[in-house]
This record gives sequence, C-alpha cells and structure tokens, in this order.
Amino acid sequence: MKIKGVDSEGIQAISELIKSYQPNKSVITVYLGKFGEISMSVSEPKEFSPPECYQMLKDETLT
Repeated sequence: MKIKGVDSEGIQAISELIKSYQPNKSVITVYLGKFGEISMSVSEPKEFSPPECYQMLKDETLT
C-alpha cells in the first residue's frame, strides 16, 4: 500500500480493523484514492454470510 501512497498511519488503521475482523460474519472494504487517501468500512451481510456469497459466486463462474 505504500506504493499507492498510503502512509503508515493508514496502514496501522487497517491493521487495527483487521484485528477485530470476523470473516464468517463480516466484510471489510478498503478504498484507495488516487493520492493515497483511504476509506474503510465493515459490513455484515443480512441475507448470506461471506462464505456463502463466495460459494455462490464461485459456482456461478464455473457454469
């Protein structure tokens, strides 16, 4: 991410977010701007868990 201009503070913020991440329940999205600015969000899908979504997309691309 340093190559894309994200500073150490931004990388640390992402690291802290990942520490509380629950991959079976939530999704982390990190947006990198043109000049190294970042925006992060954590969401918990209501209908399907992240592993279920992954499996559906995987199955869809195989057909």
